[in-house]
Amino acid sequence: MEPRSSRAWWGEPPWEQPGALPAIPFPSQCHIAVIGGGLTGLSAAYFLAERGLTDIAVFEAEQIGSGASGRSGGIALEGTASGPPRDIPGCLDALEDLIRKEKIACGYQRGECWEIAHGRGARLLHWRDNGAEIGVVRTVPCGTLNPAALVAELARRVLARGQAAIFEQTHVLSVRSASSLFIETSRGTCKARRAVLALNAYTPSVFPLEESFWAVLTLAVRTEPMDARGIREIGLEGALAFYTVDLPYLWGRRTAGGSLIFGAGLVAGLDAGDRTREAAQAFDSLTARVRSLHPLLSNVGFTHQWCGPVAFCPDRAPIIRTARQDHRIVLTGAYAGHGVALSVRVGQLIADSIALGTPLPGDISLWGT
Repeated sequence: MEPRSSRAWWGEPPWEQPGALPAIPFPSQCHIAVIGGGLTGLSAAYFLAERGLTDIAVFEAEQIGSGASGRSGGIALEGTASGPPRDIPGCLDALEDLIRKEKIACGYQRGECWEIAHGRGARLLHWRDNGAEIGVVRTVPCGTLNPAALVAELARRVLARGQAAIFEQTHVLSVRSASSLFIETSRGTCKARRAVLALNAYTPSVFPLEESFWAVLTLAVRTEPMDARGIREIGLEGALAFYTVDLPYLWGRRTAGGSLIFGAGLVAGLDAGDRTREAAQAFDSLTARVRSLHPLLSNVGFTHQWCGPVAFCPDRAPIIRTARQDHRIVLTGAYAGHGVALSVRVGQLIADSIALGTPLPGDISLWGT
């Protein structure tokens, strides 16, 4: 990965990012190497420790939450972008149980999310998007939260258990299989018995995948605060969040302070050089689109704009399996923008697989339709 200082064009999310953790000596060996300090990696470390495992090392190339986890819109949905596969039930329950048990302060709210569509739906929102009105097709459960706060609080709980260590500024270059696993990093090599690759969009940079896989940056903006009357007139009083089930894609949510977050558009490249001009054009397109949705938004100001990495497989189902080349390695990724609650549940499933021997969803191929 490039250093964060070269990513100015990614913008800054409205969430205060976690501060740097104390630097600690690099380990020559560990029991379980968790690669990636986002919600999946930290959740895996938390649940592994909860199940009694020790000597867990979490390696993060920059700072915890510096990828998708700290730069999302903070919408927690049940299941995956391809629907709720029967092998991953209870994503919202897992997230809420963790927040409740550990008393994590991340502004979590449970409510309803609208699935919306252009030109159809039982209830029209009176938005105009691409010349068509928007309607509510279905209501699904959701939660909203401050994702960076969740990352920071979860990291504190992981460290408080004393069974895991988090190594920031430790860029993993590759995972090499031999009698042990060798985690090659920018700080040296660590020998491990098991490895969890919780890198989402960056997984192929460390380990080859069989699946077709592509990673991009998705964009989001946050408006200035609006009063309750304005929220009601725009039509968002009844839902915490929304996303389209057709194209052109649009998603968004309310915040506790009365601002609105809207997201849409993609920028290719992740860390492949400076995309300042391309990103600026994409942000201009998104803000113009938001202002055209409703008369009350026509002159709205924006306080933040930012990008965050997401990854997809063609079927929009996430990768959650062991590596075919070496079953000591667990691979995760391609959450397709539905990773907030799913990450916590996947961390739980990974811990169960390593500690209890239960199969991972991608290993038993029982995806629901």
